[in-house]
Amino acid sequence: MTSQSQGIHQLLQAEKRAKDKLEEAKKILHLLFLKRKDWDCFWKRKAIEASQGGSNGRN
Repeated sequence: MTSQSQGIHQLLQAEKRAKDKLEEAKKILHLLFLKRKDWDCFWKRKAIEASQGGSNGRN
């Protein structure tokens, strides 16, 4: 019975590690999404400035 208990304990530990890794991945994806959103906004703003002639010669 002890080997079965050890197996259950190992499975629970593996499940916890998997959940922790999933949470870490979600945080990373969230940060990437925020950066991408900021980057997209930057380029949209640049396109608007260029169409209005307000870029002052800067790229």
